[in-house]
Amino acid sequence: MKIRQTLVALLSLLSLAATARDDGMIVWTEKNFPSAGMKVSLAAAVSDESGTQIPEQRLQEIHRAVEDTLAAHQLLAQQPGQIPAHGVLEAKISVTSFRTGDALGRWIGFGAGAAKCTLRARLLDSETSEAVAEIIDTKVVDTGGFYTLGVDSKFHRELATEMADAMVKLLVGEEAKK
Repeated sequence: MKIRQTLVALLSLLSLAATARDDGMIVWTEKNFPSAGMKVSLAAAVSDESGTQIPEQRLQEIHRAVEDTLAAHQLLAQQPGQIPAHGVLEAKISVTSFRTGDALGRWIGFGAGAAKCTLRARLLDSETSEAVAEIIDTKVVDTGGFYTLGVDSKFHRELATEMADAMVKLLVGEEAKK
């Protein structure tokens, strides 16, 4: 009887404790990265390079999350959709991996039912169209069971905000992080 109660308590705790892990953000910058006084243009839509046919709404949510973060730091170029002017970096953002997983699989654990999203942002010099910086980040939610119900509808936005925060760090330094 005691073993069964302990097992039920343990399984209940596992289903409540959601863990998200970040596989580590990769940030690359050109040796002479021109960050001083630069702003970012998000004229291009977020592209789906995952091969999984991500719904357009989710791609727009990623775009909005990046846009909102950059705007909060006054780093968003004022004329989206126009040809970028001097002092503006063009951001090309893509989703390279996307899987929503399922809560029941996350309850089982060991990676079953994991939700995963990988984003890639390339910052291009508007005059030369050459990449001057690149950020790649992944978020994985692989355990947590029923506590993670609905995680597939928000974890990509959280990841996009983290990526935008990295852009802010590149453009204005560490102190800009909220």
